[in-house]
Amino acid sequence: MSRHAAPATTEYPVCGSKKLIRKYKKILIILLTFCIIGLAFPLADSGRKTPVYKVMINGQLVAVAGSEAEAEQAYEAARKERIRQADGLVFIDARLEIKEAEGLELASLDQKELTSVIYNYMDSCIVKDKVIGYTIKINDYTVTLESQEAVSEVLQETMDMYDEDAQFEIALIKADYSDDSFFTVEAVPMDIQETKVAPVAVSNSSENTEEETSSQEPESQEDRRDAPDRPDGIVGVGFEEEIRIYETFVGEKQLTDVETAVSQITKDTEKEVIYEVQAGDSLYSISSAYDMTLDELFAMNEGMTIDSNIFVGDEVVVASPSPELSVLVYEQQTYEESYFADIEYVEDDSMYIGDTEVMQEAVAGKRKVTAVVTFHNGVEQGREILHQEILEEAVPQIIKTGTKARPTYIRPISNGTQTSSFGYRSQPTQGASTYHQGVDWGTPTGTAVKASRAGTVTYAGWMSGYGYCVMINHGDGVETRYGHLSSVGVYVGQTVDQGDKIALSGNTGVSTGPHLHFEIRINGTAVNPLDYLN
Repeated sequence: MSRHAAPATTEYPVCGSKKLIRKYKKILIILLTFCIIGLAFPLADSGRKTPVYKVMINGQLVAVAGSEAEAEQAYEAARKERIRQADGLVFIDARLEIKEAEGLELASLDQKELTSVIYNYMDSCIVKDKVIGYTIKINDYTVTLESQEAVSEVLQETMDMYDEDAQFEIALIKADYSDDSFFTVEAVPMDIQETKVAPVAVSNSSENTEEETSSQEPESQEDRRDAPDRPDGIVGVGFEEEIRIYETFVGEKQLTDVETAVSQITKDTEKEVIYEVQAGDSLYSISSAYDMTLDELFAMNEGMTIDSNIFVGDEVVVASPSPELSVLVYEQQTYEESYFADIEYVEDDSMYIGDTEVMQEAVAGKRKVTAVVTFHNGVEQGREILHQEILEEAVPQIIKTGTKARPTYIRPISNGTQTSSFGYRSQPTQGASTYHQGVDWGTPTGTAVKASRAGTVTYAGWMSGYGYCVMINHGDGVETRYGHLSSVGVYVGQTVDQGDKIALSGNTGVSTGPHLHFEIRINGTAVNPLDYLN
C-alpha cells in the first residue's frame, strides 16, 4: 500500500448529491408558494370579529348586546323596574326584537348599561291615551265599560227585566287565584232579613231543568218534606252563561255606555244550536219549528239533502234567536192541582208480550203543592216539587200485560214468486174469490211445503176450491191453511213442528197454475200472512 493512499472513511450524504438536491428543491418551491399566497390572500379568520346583536324596540335600534340572552334579560329587568317605578297602573307598548348585527361597528354594552338604556327608552313607549276599562266576556261576546259600577249597572238592568221586585243585586267577586284583575259575578239577595228570601243554587247547565209534570205521583207520607219556611216569590236569580270581568287598558273610543251595552246583551241574535231529533220529527217539522227554510237548514248541516234520513237521537244544527245573556229566575209557588198516580201493571202469562188489557181506569186526585219553578228569560223551563199535601188520593190505572212469548211463523216454501196478495182483487179465473184470504207464491209442482208453525193437523185431503189442502191448529185460536197441493204428507191428529215437511205444492182445485196458497186465520178470521211471517 502506498503511503499517500486515501484513508478509509464512512460514506455520508452530501449536498452535491443529485437526488437530495431535487428533493430539497421541491420543498423550497412549496414553502415559497405558501408565502406568496399568504401575502396575497390573508387567512379568512385573521380579521373576524365576535358577533353582536342589535336590540330593537318597536322597530327602533336602542342598543347593541353581546348575546341574545343578555338582551332578553336586560329587557325584562328594565320593564319590571319601569312598572315598579310607575305611579299606579301603566301600559307599556314595547315590542322587543333581537337581530344579529352584520358589519356593525358598535361595541356591545355590558348587562347594567344595556338595562339602563332600555329602561330610559321605555319612557317613549308608555301609552298615555289608554284608560282602564272593564270588559264583560260572555262566551265569544265582549263589551268594555269605564268602571266596575258601570259593569254592575249593565248586569243589574239585565237581571231586573225578570226580577220584577228587584230583590237581588249584582256583586262582582275578585278572583283570589288570578294574577290578573279578574272578577266573577253573583246575584245576592238585597235584604235577606226583610224579604226572607233564601237563594237557591244557580247552575249554568240546563241538564237538571226537566219539567216535572202534574201527572207525577206524589211522594209517600214518609218521604214528604216539611214546607219551606219562606213565602212564595222569587228565591234565586242567576245567569245561564258564564260571565267574566277583566280589568284592561283600552282607548277611550273602545268604551261602551251602559244603555248601549244593555241593548247589545239583551237583544235576540241568531245563534247556531244543536237540536236532538225526537220521535216523529222530520226535516220539514224541524225547519218549521225554528222558522227556517229547508235550504237554510241544509246549508247549516253539511251533506244534508231532502233525501237525507234522520233518526231519533241524531243531532241537527239549527239557528235559534237568543240574547247574549240569559237570565234564570227561580220562583217558589204554592198551588192546588190534579194529579194521577203511577200506572200499575199486572203480568199475565196467558197473554202475549205486547198485548195489554185495562183492568181499572184511573181517577185523578187533588194535592196542594209547593214547588220551585225555573224561568229562562221569562219562559218556564222546569219545576221541582219541594212539598205536597194530598187532598184527595188518586186511583191508579191498572193494566194487565202479557208475558208469553209471541209465536213466530216461517214462510212455508223456500222459493217461489208472489203472484197474488191478500185482500180484494180481480177474479183471476172463473170460480175464484174476488177477496183473497191468503197469499199465493208461484212455484213448480212438487216443491216441499213446510209447517209455518208447530201445531196439530185438523184437515188433510181434498177441499172444494182449495184442491188438496192441509189445515193446522196452533192451539191459541190461530189456524194455518195450505192449498192447491199435489200431494199430502200428514194425517189428521198428527202433531208437527215448525219447519216439518207436510205436503208438496201443486195445481189442484180452482187454480190458474202451479202455486201454493197460504192462509193465517185468527179465531176464524183470515188476516194478511205477510204481517206475521218472519
